[in-house]
Amino acid sequence: MDKKAYRKHYIAQRKSMDKATHNMLNALLMEGLRNVLKEHTLEKIGVFNPIMNEVDVRALGDTYTLYYPKIVHDRIEFFKDSGEFREGMLGVKEPKGSEALDKNDLDAIIVPGLAYDLGLYRLGYGKGYYDQLLSDYKGLKIGVAFESFLLEALPNKAHDIPVDILVTDNQVYINEHNEV
Repeated sequence: MDKKAYRKHYIAQRKSMDKATHNMLNALLMEGLRNVLKEHTLEKIGVFNPIMNEVDVRALGDTYTLYYPKIVHDRIEFFKDSGEFREGMLGVKEPKGSEALDKNDLDAIIVPGLAYDLGLYRLGYGKGYYDQLLSDYKGLKIGVAFESFLLEALPNKAHDIPVDILVTDNQVYINEHNEV
């Protein structure tokens, strides 16, 4: 399958997930994610507002200072969580803030994805925003996905950026090629 076919497949799979299953898998994933985050000295974390049954990591705001992404001039920029959002691209709620934080001032970025592979590469929505963002990001890159959205290998290109750690509802995967 090519990336377009994978996108169609995983969007349909996520949309068909019932709320009880989503909530159970999300709780398991969040437990693993909190354990991973405790292993690092972190304060400022880039997160995302979930769409279409994505993993929901917003509860991390009870422990960390959260920053949410907004597309500005075709790039992702992060803004401190003020609790105020407006609908942006793809129906994603974007922060209303006007002063962006330099991405390298974030200790970690939690990276959404439709699916991930065992090389810790992600399948996104095809716009390339996160690959561009992560290409020179110096902090910890943490992917989150439900285990059923993990496959052996995705078709990747030279510009695709793997995450350092992938947390699922079932286990934690470490990128052996990156220092974590």
